Amino acid sequence: MERRGALTTSFFHAHGCILVFDLTDAQSLNKMEDTMHDLRRRDEEMPVLLVGNKCDLTPKVTPEGVTSWAAQHNLEYFEVSAKCDINIKAVFDRIALLIRESPAGKKDIA
Repeated sequence: MERRGALTTSFFHAHGCILVFDLTDAQSLNKMEDTMHDLRRRDEEMPVLLVGNKCDLTPKVTPEGVTSWAAQHNLEYFEVSAKCDINIKAVFDRIALLIRESPAGKKDIA
């Protein structure tokens, strides 16, 4: 709990967030609930992406469960493999675009 608290305080100055969970750990997505709540309490419009890592391995998280969770929180969802460099660039390109198009991003550019 202390670790999560320390991490979420660093979000207070962020313009976007990539929430990463482990596709091979069935509980890892559920652990994102508190973090998501903290993020939305801080800024309801902050761009957030949901990313399932280790797509190169056998998943223990159901696709239906992930898409349902993402839809419930109005998040775009990507599957990646950091090890195999699958979809990593796409995630960072997408969050950069969302930040740039967000109210905070437009304010920083002006």
